[in-house]
Amino acid sequence: MEPQIISSASKVKLTPQDFFLYLGIVISMYLSVGVLLAFVFDLINYFTSDPAVGNGNYYTYVYGLDSVRWELSMLIVLWPIFSVLLWQSLKRLIADPARQSLGFRKWLIYLTIFSSGVIFAGDIIAAINVYLGGDLGLRFALKALAILIASALVFVGCLLDLKGYWTNNPKKARISIIGAGILVLAVVVFGLITIGSPSRQRELLRDSTRTQDVDSIKWRTVNYWQVKRTLPTDTTALVNSVEEYRVPVDPLTGAAYGYTKKTDLSFELCATFEHEAVGRMFNAGGRGPIGFHATDTSIPYPMPQPSGDADLYKHDAGRRCYTYTIDPDLYPRD
Repeated sequence: MEPQIISSASKVKLTPQDFFLYLGIVISMYLSVGVLLAFVFDLINYFTSDPAVGNGNYYTYVYGLDSVRWELSMLIVLWPIFSVLLWQSLKRLIADPARQSLGFRKWLIYLTIFSSGVIFAGDIIAAINVYLGGDLGLRFALKALAILIASALVFVGCLLDLKGYWTNNPKKARISIIGAGILVLAVVVFGLITIGSPSRQRELLRDSTRTQDVDSIKWRTVNYWQVKRTLPTDTTALVNSVEEYRVPVDPLTGAAYGYTKKTDLSFELCATFEHEAVGRMFNAGGRGPIGFHATDTSIPYPMPQPSGDADLYKHDAGRRCYTYTIDPDLYPRD
């Protein structure tokens, strides 16, 4: 079907409905594409490693998990809004083709075409620059490819819209909207599978709390020995009303963590975990199930660690005990 030619006499005025409809389309599209790209970037970070930046630590891991949840939440809301607004706009254009000549609509389309073109060109320039520097890693290449695909799709889609292609081919427009929705739905489902169900997230959060609690009790015990040169017989001795310190308990059962004084210089701490943990850092592939407390609580200055089986961050599900032995030479009296 040939594109419909709209004469100047058939032009219509911009109504408030047109204004907010097209503005809503552009805003929801920008946000949806941006959030989708951010989510893809998080998946790329999750499934790949970059020797230049390392495999990540607790802080980047936790913040990365938070961003994934936000991205999925926004996609679940924003993409349906964008699809509905886009379809409503298409129906109005089919019913009244003269609306294609609305200046406000054309301005927004040209703005989007210009922006996507700039992003497309900038992405290619960045890729060439990195490649010439000899540092084109897999992670960067995949992110650059994702930006190229997204910007190219937006560019082509807006260009076709400007030429009236979607209005003259409503069936193809409908298929494109439904296809994009299915793709986004697949991304959302994959994301939910990757981070786990909300109940699993709560379980993992409790395990993370247990890890921090055991670490807190460990250092309180070491501090107690450093001051009194003897280990406490039980954790109640660690309570300090001046510092308002209370010995933490299990976040689910409220039971005290296991503590046993083994010798004059060694003690054992026990906790019951709900899931397996993979270790302090991501594995060699940069992965560790999203949401897992694969933490690194190292501090930015040297501090002696009690010796022994002290890897809090690698354990099976169930009860796990850690034995710590204090080296007196490393902990002089304050």
